[in-house]
Amino acid sequence: MRAPAQQQEQKLPSAPRGIVTIILDAASLDSLLRLPHKFIVEGTDTLVLDSARILQREKEYRLDARNGTMALDSLLAAALAADTSRTRHALVVVYRYLPFQFQDAYARRQMVVLKDTAAGDTKGHGVNGVWFVINPTGIVTLAPTTTVPTTTPPTTVPATTSSGGGYY
Repeated sequence: MRAPAQQQEQKLPSAPRGIVTIILDAASLDSLLRLPHKFIVEGTDTLVLDSARILQREKEYRLDARNGTMALDSLLAAALAADTSRTRHALVVVYRYLPFQFQDAYARRQMVVLKDTAAGDTKGHGVNGVWFVINPTGIVTLAPTTTVPTTTPPTTVPATTSSGGGYY
């Protein structure tokens, strides 16, 4: 019978493989280690310390698969720092990842509804000569004509919330 990690690998033949060697010294032992990829496939990560010891996930290291970051356990970091036979350690990380590239933040827009104040008002936005109106049932529809109404609609800006720049 095969190990779960090997079974997972067989299910994802198209997921690219990442192999990274990280040199650990006293300054990097207690910090967050960033892999070059995000969206690590769960269960495909293997960490080998100094070409001799396979580390156990959740016991000796933690991996944030979504962000591609990992941290060594504090007891392991202390043991490596106390090791006087070596000043540097090599950590080889092998994993599969999904080749997605998403933004860290997105903006959300909300529709602003302007009510008519008099009979015959059509408060649309007029982009490219197309006007939108709300029919009596409250559904946004295309106006029956693409001609600009005689009354000028007020200038409005859609309400937005943003936590950073981005694409829509």
